[in-house]
Amino acid sequence: MAPERQGADAIEVLEAALRQVYADQPAPSEIFVPIEIDSAEREALELWLSSGAGRAVRISVPRRGDRRGLLELATRNSAMAYQAEFGDGTGAALEALETLQSVLALPTLPRRIECFDISTLQGRETVASMVVCVEGKMRKGEYRKFTIKGLGDVKPDDFAAMQEVVLRRYRAVLEQGGQEM
Repeated sequence: MAPERQGADAIEVLEAALRQVYADQPAPSEIFVPIEIDSAEREALELWLSSGAGRAVRISVPRRGDRRGLLELATRNSAMAYQAEFGDGTGAALEALETLQSVLALPTLPRRIECFDISTLQGRETVASMVVCVEGKMRKGEYRKFTIKGLGDVKPDDFAAMQEVVLRRYRAVLEQGGQEM
């Protein structure tokens, strides 16, 4: 396909996307796009968007500065969302794990991550939930819920509850021969 045809296709997709996104909701006053739209077509699109929004709407291609940074961030976010939805997700997951390894100064890549959340319901019942991520993918089948009892007369406290949950989890892993770690 000729380069000019590819550009025309990209513009058509962009215009169709703008019409679809803003058909049922008002457009913001400024819309940043990554490619230049023909001036006559851009003016017609701005007029349509402005009538739906009840105020002037401008479409522009930012070249530098904060606005260009916002456009680049949106582009990266949409690429990641697309990969998460339609790709195998290994690239983004690996990148996230490498970032986590770097930020936490871990000696190796974290292959298995277990996260806990402690909740005290109305000061009476303390519960914990655990979510599991293996190789950057959530493992819903391994999620767990713990009811915390036996903290004595101590007022429910997140630190004591967390200590209890982590000890329980550690014991369970040891009983299984450390296979989950």
